Amino acid sequence: MSIIKSYMYFYKKINLPPIYQFLLKRIFPKKSKLKVLDLGCGLGIAGELLNSRKEHHFTGVDFIQEYLNICKKTGYYNQTIRVNLANIKLVEKSYDVVLLLQVLEHLTGSQARLLLRKAEKATRKCIIVTLPNGESSQERFDDNASLSAKGSRLRGHLDSKSSGALWFNNKLQVHKSTWVSKDLKALGFKVYGQSFKPIFGNHSYGSGEKAKLWQSIAVFLSVLIAPLIYFKPEWGAQLIGVKYVKQK
Repeated sequence: MSIIKSYMYFYKKINLPPIYQFLLKRIFPKKSKLKVLDLGCGLGIAGELLNSRKEHHFTGVDFIQEYLNICKKTGYYNQTIRVNLANIKLVEKSYDVVLLLQVLEHLTGSQARLLLRKAEKATRKCIIVTLPNGESSQERFDDNASLSAKGSRLRGHLDSKSSGALWFNNKLQVHKSTWVSKDLKALGFKVYGQSFKPIFGNHSYGSGEKAKLWQSIAVFLSVLIAPLIYFKPEWGAQLIGVKYVKQK
């Protein structure tokens, strides 16, 4: 199987680029029975990727009830909570890991920083965040989620009766803040890069036709220069950050 075909096979399985998946799995603590809080869990892509063996206790938090229903059906999540992240209250040191995957850009800068402070107090080990590097357009509400569902095993858990509302009425998907690697570094995060920004442009995953048109070239070059982007996050289309909390 060619590099491109292999890449696309794993991309379609969970709708996350394999390098992105690799980095998340590498950063995720190598211990069993972790208590994990997935803030802005959406359809539960993180649970599918990081809790496929269902060995951890995952709590998914989102404001869209349809998302939480899907998370429950998959079995990757032990608990779900419906709340607006801008108003969430967290108990100190109540989780081993807090995930904020593709979430911060959907909040204002002040809201995002407040949420990060709450997450840092709530975790015993680390916070893991992912988000676009710099400007990233979100032209179609929930386009990312719909494509993720089509490309992964989560698709079988969709409720056709509510899918119309699910895909197009989630105004929380609009991007409200812009982040670059130095912003995360200033907050104490170790930052890694993923995908080459000049290729993928300013479109969020799945929302632009540019990546489709140049898919083969983009995939090949991204795989080829992945080690460089890993260490030069400012060149990446996506940022992956991890902050380890010091134990007192």
